Amino acid sequence: MKICPCGSGRPYDHCCGPFHNGIAKAETAEQLMRSRYAAFCTENVEYLVETHDKDTRVPKLREELQNSMGSAQWLRLEVINTIRGQSTDKDGFVQFIAHYSENGQPGKMEELSRFSKKKGLWFYTDGEHSN
Repeated sequence: MKICPCGSGRPYDHCCGPFHNGIAKAETAEQLMRSRYAAFCTENVEYLVETHDKDTRVPKLREELQNSMGSAQWLRLEVINTIRGQSTDKDGFVQFIAHYSENGQPGKMEELSRFSKKKGLWFYTDGEHSN
């Protein structure tokens, strides 16, 4: 049984796996953020593109993601704070730290991510890095 990389402690097949496989949709901004982190860990470019708001997506997002995959080993996700982003909200923010290793060197990426809900589905809009 593979544990989900999002840090929930639950099996991947009962956590972010159903989101990645299109069986379930995130009900909160934090669920989407965790599932996107797990998508980086599993190199699921399609999920990352599909869950990025079309209004803020850069034209070559798929290509940029494909080129960046494999350069970092994602180690751990730490959720710091969540503002709104519940199932009844239209927007939300999730602050997190993603720990990684790149070329044997430890690193971390801290971001305040913004999410929006459109037609009942959560999307990543953009984020502010604070490294």
